[in-house]
Amino acid sequence: MIVNASNESFRSEVDVEGKAVVQFHADWCGPCRAFTPHFEAASERDSSVRWIRADIESLDQSVLDEYQIMTIPRVIMFENGEPVKDINARTLYGLLEEVNG
Repeated sequence: MIVNASNESFRSEVDVEGKAVVQFHADWCGPCRAFTPHFEAASERDSSVRWIRADIESLDQSVLDEYQIMTIPRVIMFENGEPVKDINARTLYGLLEEVNG
């Protein structure tokens, strides 16, 4: 299951015990739309991870600056609330491998 994080809920969504994977995206972004089915499929296959989508249009600039969101889609894995890894995979199996590898 994917959670859609708003500006108000972003920090509480990623500040969880264990792994959380965030896809920073925008509705107008073609590459984001192409990647989303892989992200959705990964969330269905691995329920041990908290899967989060965050629309950059709804986030404060301070959040974007903190995580250095310069391009999208950008996927960051958090562990116990801390960012630990940029996920560069753009396929279902690549995404699952990077998250669980």
